[in-house]
Order: sequence, then C-alpha cells, then structure tokens
Amino acid sequence: MFIEPESASWLLPEHDQPENIHLILIMLRWAFIAALAWGEYVKHGRGMAMMHIDDGGVGYCPGSPCECHREMVDRYDPEREVVVGVYREDDILNVYIVSGWPAPPDAYLITPAERFRLTAH
Repeated sequence: MFIEPESASWLLPEHDQPENIHLILIMLRWAFIAALAWGEYVKHGRGMAMMHIDDGGVGYCPGSPCECHREMVDRYDPEREVVVGVYREDDILNVYIVSGWPAPPDAYLITPAERFRLTAH
C-alpha cells in the first residue's frame, strides 16, 4: 500500500538545497517518510521506505527488496535514519540512507493519524 503525503513541509534555505532531485523529494516528504518508516519498523522490523519518483507515494518494504541493498538495511540506525528507495515502475533508481529532523520516532509521535489515512473505532 502506498500513501501520498499531503504536503511538503521540511525545506532547507534555497542556497542549501542539494542538487540531487531524489534527495530534494525525500527532504520535502521527510517528516512523513520518517514517521511511516518508524511505525512500520516497530511492526515489522528493519526495512526500506519506497518512494515513487513520479507521484511521491511512499510505502514500506519489510527487509530488503533485493540482495544488493541488504547491507544498507542491515546497518542503518532506525532511531536516527531511514533507508529510502526511489523507484519508477519496477526499477529501483537509487537507495539512500537518510537522516534528518525530526528523528523517525519523533516524526511518528507528531504525525497526525489523518496523514496516514487511519481511523480509530
């Protein structure tokens, strides 16, 4: 299941923006990606957030989607970092270990359930 974040909220000043479009898109969605990754890590263990390059939808893949990225998934610090795979169709374009503010556990605590389209009964 892929979830599209509602808004881009975490930006660096224009002169500090990275030139890599993938990193810019990850930064724009950082709080949401970090929150999703932490929630899924708690439920399923280590894994990788997967962001679709065209629509920005983000999902979570428990474990590693392939052997070539297993080392990254095995070594990241889930309390500070997220492994983010950027993909289009069936191709993983690149994989990054990203950290930012807020840290994943804090992002999870401050992200409203509506952002995940969750309901409580």
